[in-house]
Amino acid sequence: PEFINKLKNKYKFRVAGLLRDPLKYVQQNIEAWASVSDTLICGDPSVYFVKEKIKYLYEKALFLPVPAFHDPFVPQKTQPRRELVFIGSTFNVHRSMLLSMLGSSSDIFIDLIIGDKRRKLVPNESSYAEILGSSRGVLNISGHHPSEDGHLVTGRVWETIACRSLLFEQRNAGTEKFFTPWRHFLPWRKPADIIHYWRVIKRHNNYRVRIANEGYQWASQHYSPRAFWDSLVNHALRNL
Repeated sequence: PEFINKLKNKYKFRVAGLLRDPLKYVQQNIEAWASVSDTLICGDPSVYFVKEKIKYLYEKALFLPVPAFHDPFVPQKTQPRRELVFIGSTFNVHRSMLLSMLGSSSDIFIDLIIGDKRRKLVPNESSYAEILGSSRGVLNISGHHPSEDGHLVTGRVWETIACRSLLFEQRNAGTEKFFTPWRHFLPWRKPADIIHYWRVIKRHNNYRVRIANEGYQWASQHYSPRAFWDSLVNHALRNL
């Protein structure tokens, strides 16, 4: 931090620090970036320092979505040929337990793109976007830590919606600041919710199409790349 502040004073530039995983257990790292940043870009409006009213952090924070309305996510021309997909990490035990439970005890099939399979099928961003766009539904787990404040609005939320796929999102306050449950995505709290919703979607594909399109239209209207950069530049240049 001291070195960056010296450079700022010398060359008169401003710093926008991107908080990728703004969880409480990494508060020390967040505070280090806050000490040198004029703006803290945060993708989750329900982050712990807002709830706890930590003034010196939330006064610098700018809550913005992950910009996903660009190539290769948009335009997405792939037709759905996969069913319900989970793509991501199973590092935390709660994720592994959930996916194991769904795979062993339900009558729905989840295409798990994890581990070696993920490395093989997803070598780059284009292949990642192709998988999202070719899936009828994408399961996302917002829980990243077992603590009460362990949920995050992940980039996969925005990337899935940008690909016009149906998002199955673990309920969290952050995502619901941006989107309306059941209108823009399907929220779930427990495995039974996922199973039930997928059974309904399998019988009524028009519901899937309608919700996915509603989410896409809402995001493209309110959270475009232009809106992202306008907000960032205006925030960074405040008080000049």
